[in-house]
Amino acid sequence: MSKTERAEHVSADTTIESSDSSMFDALVLPGGYINPDLLRRDERAVAFVREFVEAGKPIGVICQGPWSLIEADAVRGRTLTSVASFEIDIRNAGGKWVDEDVHVDNRPSLLISSRDHDTVEKFAETLIGELAATPEEHSDDAEQAGSSR
Repeated sequence: MSKTERAEHVSADTTIESSDSSMFDALVLPGGYINPDLLRRDERAVAFVREFVEAGKPIGVICQGPWSLIEADAVRGRTLTSVASFEIDIRNAGGKWVDEDVHVDNRPSLLISSRDHDTVEKFAETLIGELAATPEEHSDDAEQAGSSR
């Protein structure tokens, strides 16, 4: 499958227009090329992402998903991973890019990032584990520097 081929169709339960960030406990931003590009150009979607950031809610992001975080000015001071081509974009937005399969940054709020479709299973396991953890059980970002989870 190429980056521009459509994958399986999945129907949405709701839309940005009919949703409020207070309805959700966490946000997962999709990877791929087309969806993240469309989201970052949609002012409502960027505002929705920003609401999660400002509320300190957990966010998961994979592949090219950081585009929406960059557009929402939400990577400044954060450490995350993504597809390698986003290293410059993340650094230019004030973030720190790391070459890891999955990275957990829990300062100031939980941000779980993953590289690409090859790491999606590890991303899902980490995301579920971190969301189910108590605050005391969350991964220590400092311990993960340079590691692949």
